[in-house]
Amino acid sequence: MTFITKLQFQGLLLCLVTLSRGWQLFPDSEIGDYSEKCADALATNITSCIPAVGGISTEIFYSQHALDVICKPKCRDELINYEKAVTDHCHGVSLTNEWGSANPISAAASILVFNFDQVCLKNEGQYCNPVLGNLTQNGGNECNKCLLLQLRGQAQFPYGSGPSVYSSVYPSFTSSCKFTGHPATVSPHPSSSLSSTPVSSPSVSPTASGCSGTKYTIKEGDTCQSVSKSQSIATFQLLLDNNLRAYCANFPKEGDLCIKNKCSTYTVQKGDTCKSVAKAHNISTVQLRSYNPWIDGGCYNFNRTIGTEICMDEPGHKYHPPSSVVGSTAVPSTASTAVPTPTNVADNSTRTCGKYYEIKKGDNCDTIVQEFSISREDFLILNPGLDANCTNLLLGVSYCVLPVGDMENYPGAPGYMPSISKIPWDSLPDATYTPMLNPDKLPLAPRTVKDCATIFDGRDLQFNFPGVSGCQVVHAFWGVSVPDLMQWNPSLKGTSSNSTDCNFSKEYRYCIDKGTGAETSSLPTSLSSRLAV
Repeated sequence: MTFITKLQFQGLLLCLVTLSRGWQLFPDSEIGDYSEKCADALATNITSCIPAVGGISTEIFYSQHALDVICKPKCRDELINYEKAVTDHCHGVSLTNEWGSANPISAAASILVFNFDQVCLKNEGQYCNPVLGNLTQNGGNECNKCLLLQLRGQAQFPYGSGPSVYSSVYPSFTSSCKFTGHPATVSPHPSSSLSSTPVSSPSVSPTASGCSGTKYTIKEGDTCQSVSKSQSIATFQLLLDNNLRAYCANFPKEGDLCIKNKCSTYTVQKGDTCKSVAKAHNISTVQLRSYNPWIDGGCYNFNRTIGTEICMDEPGHKYHPPSSVVGSTAVPSTASTAVPTPTNVADNSTRTCGKYYEIKKGDNCDTIVQEFSISREDFLILNPGLDANCTNLLLGVSYCVLPVGDMENYPGAPGYMPSISKIPWDSLPDATYTPMLNPDKLPLAPRTVKDCATIFDGRDLQFNFPGVSGCQVVHAFWGVSVPDLMQWNPSLKGTSSNSTDCNFSKEYRYCIDKGTGAETSSLPTSLSSRLAV
């Protein structure tokens, strides 16, 4: 039989709080300056959606069960009603974002509905979110219907990258993929109805006086992609440095741009992934993301960089270390292959080394790093047997002074990632689950079936949620109907004929899942899938 501890089961109930309390998109502390009707609309309690919906993101890929919990029709209906209420009662109220752009405050509700629809998007009855996650991480068919439907949703959204997707990206995909029957229609941007001064399309002022880089004058026919390519700057960096709108929306036709943070650029192609681009340019994905910080940690939003320029090395002014000795011959910073290991190599020094140096009388760390143009930090990483102050160099012993390839391949270096096991997961030994048993075993409830697969201690089934019975809690998270619970545990019928009053006694144990009656020592699959949420 399976026994589940109170702590484990209550972990499943975090989302149930919303049944009795709900949550607000705008906390009360943020709505004090608005009219009463607007404040009331903004402070509406969302009760049909789990709290996680408030932070739902199109750049996160959810489990099947999580999507089942999130994507409830009643939740979407309530979000639509919330959006309408805020739009109706907060007419003319604007909200300025961190970029200084003003939008109607109802945009916050619209974005929530948009993210919900995109995450819960389905194709032929199946969720698209896991499909898009696989495409983002591993590449694949650029004409996948889920991808095209997601692009259509973006194209029809009046905020963010919507206008850019509507004008160029979506038409390009529908043409190349021969995707017909799904035209995109976009609503006018609601900002035109603001009572405050509307925000004009972004314009560019001359930057010569305040620009720390070089000035570029926009020419006829220029686009943000063409400018970033010709000026060797990442497209997103160009927009950031000039305070322009994301995804090249309303790119200016005239004026001056400030060009700084130059780098070696690459134009992202359809089908590219973080891994494929990094490998082709002999850098790691960690470096790729550090050079392009708008790419998120899992590279989930990499498909949004298609057609743009990204950096393949560090943007901005490059540091070139001065020659260590006048008249000395420059040495390469890394080697392509390792040299043979000498017999007198120091203990713990790396054996993957492009050059070794034997310590002579008068040598110290300062003279070595100066002679071989290597930083003290890198020298210590290549030779971890040395102490932090580098005071234990041994005369006549060889130390590594030149890495092979990137320093981040060496343990202790910034960005180092240990190698991943090559053993397939299904070849790893099975872990043994040891259930945590309550030391005071209670008797089964009167007339409860004895051939039961899963039994709970009644003390662990005390929830006390207002208006929600214990049986309803078990139904919500275990998928067991209340009539089945009463059939397996006839004593529950004596509590009340009303299922809302169906609760468990602290004096007994109860059958929660009859199953086949076979005993098991591991969590059932149904619970494992719920724990994943």
